[in-house]
Amino acid sequence: MSSADVYQMLAYASAYQAKRVVLLYPWCDGLPEQGICARWHLSGSPTVFDVATVNVGRPDEVRTALREIIHEIA
Repeated sequence: MSSADVYQMLAYASAYQAKRVVLLYPWCDGLPEQGICARWHLSGSPTVFDVATVNVGRPDEVRTALREIIHEIA
Protein backbone atom coordinates (compact mmCIF):
# COMPACT_ATOMS: atom_id res chain seq x y z
CA MET A 1 0.00 0.00 0.00
CA SER A 2 1.41 3.32 -1.07
CA SER A 3 1.20 6.34 1.23
CA ALA A 4 0.44 8.45 -1.86
CA ASP A 5 -2.63 6.24 -2.52
CA VAL A 6 -3.78 6.67 1.07
CA TYR A 7 -3.39 10.46 0.95
CA GLN A 8 -5.29 10.60 -2.33
CA MET A 9 -8.18 8.59 -0.86
CA LEU A 10 -8.23 10.82 2.22
CA ALA A 11 -8.43 13.86 -0.05
CA TYR A 12 -11.36 12.31 -1.96
CA ALA A 13 -13.11 11.42 1.30
CA SER A 14 -12.78 14.99 2.49
CA ALA A 15 -13.68 16.66 -0.81
CA TYR A 16 -16.79 14.55 -1.34
CA GLN A 17 -17.69 14.18 2.35
CA ALA A 18 -17.79 10.44 1.74
CA LYS A 19 -19.07 8.12 4.42
CA ARG A 20 -16.89 5.33 3.07
CA VAL A 21 -13.92 5.02 0.72
CA VAL A 22 -12.28 1.84 -0.53
CA LEU A 23 -8.71 1.62 -1.78
CA LEU A 24 -8.76 -1.42 -4.07
CA TYR A 25 -5.70 -3.39 -5.15
CA PRO A 26 -5.31 -6.56 -7.20
CA TRP A 27 -4.76 -9.57 -4.95
CA CYS A 28 -1.43 -11.44 -5.23
CA ASP A 29 0.39 -14.23 -3.42
CA GLY A 30 1.53 -13.23 0.03
CA LEU A 31 -1.56 -11.14 0.78
CA PRO A 32 -4.42 -12.28 2.97
CA GLU A 33 -7.45 -13.72 1.20
CA GLN A 34 -9.18 -11.27 -1.13
CA GLY A 35 -11.65 -8.87 0.39
CA ILE A 36 -11.20 -6.17 3.00
CA CYS A 37 -7.68 -6.32 4.45
CA ALA A 38 -7.82 -3.28 6.73
CA ARG A 39 -10.39 -0.81 8.01
CA TRP A 40 -9.97 2.54 9.69
CA HIS A 41 -12.48 5.03 11.07
CA LEU A 42 -11.22 8.54 10.38
CA SER A 43 -10.86 10.63 13.52
CA GLY A 44 -13.42 13.40 13.79
CA SER A 45 -15.31 12.09 10.78
CA PRO A 46 -17.98 9.47 10.04
CA THR A 47 -15.81 8.20 7.17
CA VAL A 48 -14.77 4.55 7.05
CA PHE A 49 -11.60 3.84 5.04
CA ASP A 50 -11.16 0.29 3.75
CA VAL A 51 -8.26 -1.31 1.94
CA ALA A 52 -9.32 -4.32 -0.11
CA THR A 53 -8.00 -6.74 -2.70
CA VAL A 54 -9.62 -8.61 -5.58
CA ASN A 55 -8.11 -11.58 -7.38
CA VAL A 56 -8.20 -10.36 -10.99
CA GLY A 57 -6.59 -13.65 -12.02
CA ARG A 58 -10.04 -15.18 -11.55
CA PRO A 59 -12.17 -12.95 -13.80
CA ASP A 60 -15.33 -15.00 -13.26
CA GLU A 61 -15.19 -14.20 -9.52
CA VAL A 62 -14.39 -10.47 -9.69
CA ARG A 63 -18.00 -9.25 -9.84
CA THR A 64 -18.98 -11.33 -6.80
CA ALA A 65 -15.86 -10.25 -4.88
CA LEU A 66 -16.60 -6.57 -5.55
CA ARG A 67 -20.20 -6.97 -4.42
CA GLU A 68 -19.04 -8.58 -1.18
CA ILE A 69 -16.61 -5.73 -0.55
CA ILE A 70 -19.26 -3.10 -1.24
CA HIS A 71 -21.84 -4.75 1.00
CA GLU A 72 -19.49 -5.59 3.88
CA ILE A 73 -20.06 -3.05 6.60
CA ALA A 74 -18.93 -3.86 10.13
